[in-house]
Amino acid sequence: PIPCVPWQSQTSGQYQRRVHGQRGRSAVILAENNIGDEGCASLGTALENNSTLTTLQLYNNNIGDEGCASLGTALENNSTLTTLELYNSNIGDEGCASLGTALENNSTLTTLDLENNLISNLGKLALANGVKLCTQFVLVSCLKQKV
Repeated sequence: PIPCVPWQSQTSGQYQRRVHGQRGRSAVILAENNIGDEGCASLGTALENNSTLTTLQLYNNNIGDEGCASLGTALENNSTLTTLELYNSNIGDEGCASLGTALENNSTLTTLDLENNLISNLGKLALANGVKLCTQFVLVSCLKQKV
């Protein structure tokens, strides 16, 4: 089984310290924590330097476009994350475009779950443009949307 650690009610700085300090852990669950933009900025910094994490579950959070952009920047530099779950996190077209740009330069992410967000066809197109430039297969789920 995949070793994983659930956390509840953490501050943004604690997110960064926890993810950065998870050497040997392959999965981190931070679902339903109302992480927001600031928390995602801290997570992004931690992800850039983490060399073991393969799965990050951030579903049911209030990440939004700005937080998603921070994650996108981290994905451009991260070389271990294979699964990112962001469903039901208030991500819109701009956040989706940031992820699309990140996927152009990421060679490890293979699963991205964006269901039940605020993504229109414009955001899906921006994401698709990034996916088609990937060197690996990426399964992207964004069928159900709140739009």
